[in-house]
Amino acid sequence: MAVSSNRTPSGAVAIARELQPRLREDAVARDRERRFPIEETRWVKESGLCGLFVPEEAGGLGGDARDLVHVLSALSEGDSSIAQMFLIHMYGVALIKGVHASDEIRERYYERIVKDGMFISNAFSEVGSKTVFDYSVSLEPKDDTTWVLNGSKFYCTGSHAGDVFYVLGLRQAEPEPEFLIAIIERDDAGVVINDDWSGMGQKTTASGSMEFQNVEVPADAVFTIDHFNTPESVFGSLGQCMFSAIFLGIARGALADACDYVRTRSRPWPHAEVERAVDDPYVVHTIGQMQTHVSAAEAMLERAIDIRLESVANLSAEARDRASVSAAQAKIVTGQAALDVSELLFKVCGTGSVREDFGYDRHWRNARTLTLHDPVAYKVKLVGDYVLNGVSPPISVYT
Repeated sequence: MAVSSNRTPSGAVAIARELQPRLREDAVARDRERRFPIEETRWVKESGLCGLFVPEEAGGLGGDARDLVHVLSALSEGDSSIAQMFLIHMYGVALIKGVHASDEIRERYYERIVKDGMFISNAFSEVGSKTVFDYSVSLEPKDDTTWVLNGSKFYCTGSHAGDVFYVLGLRQAEPEPEFLIAIIERDDAGVVINDDWSGMGQKTTASGSMEFQNVEVPADAVFTIDHFNTPESVFGSLGQCMFSAIFLGIARGALADACDYVRTRSRPWPHAEVERAVDDPYVVHTIGQMQTHVSAAEAMLERAIDIRLESVANLSAEARDRASVSAAQAKIVTGQAALDVSELLFKVCGTGSVREDFGYDRHWRNARTLTLHDPVAYKVKLVGDYVLNGVSPPISVYT
């Protein structure tokens, strides 16, 4: 699927919209069978979308956060599992773009992304620790040229599609341990990818576990990340906006399915005294509710992107606060929209819509699963504390 003639930021959104119906076509069967979208991820790689955020002078698509959220929402409307894997890839591109590295090292990764469609996956989170911020995977220097990685990770979304993985590791150092990012290759000795994701939603994301058994990592593939945790860093808000884009896509997909079902399959309730379901006043009312949820989600996400782009152009602690708060508000609204619209689908469509062959339940299951990524209650608290008490949001990947 060659698209080299369309390598512009706006072209990236057009590419995603072209892919959307193709991704949607077999999404129900993939979800039901928990079948990884091998061919579909190949389409994404071949489309050139992996080069979003890669500078145009390096052969990439360039683009900014607005292009990214529009791409993600379009992909999500087709298949939110594929969109979530692409989100992880884009985290990786943002890391490569933002870490302290030589131009030579950065351009080496850019070339692989652009020429080979290199897909980036992750091994960031762990399970079994006291909190999500407690990590045990070790990354220690072996000598001047090599580091060694040991331990296990979970929620490794996109692991079946990943060509490379960014892994958060902990180096024991004084006065305190140091967090580092290592970029490893899929076929490195000691890398084990397990197919053990059993979530009720986002079934085909391969978000299971990975193990690292004395994996040797070149020193030039190990990077410090302390500068992502400064009071001026807006890295966290980018991820929050990306998740919001996926929620928006789920809501749009559920609304589209509801409208199609009502137009083609629904029977009017006899007490409505109308000939068609589309003329039932309560059906029309519910569709209006659903569209309003979607429109509110769209508006809040666009507002968050506006504020974030302004913050990027004028970096400061105060600008970072505004970007974080607006991203939290967008995530609150888009997440609730995805849940509400995917539930209202059944209310408006009726009993027949619960049949497994339609697969409409995937919208709610996917939304419910992904909205648990980090607690929405703490997003609301973050906003309230900022407005009422002037408290800056915590500095983390979740804010």
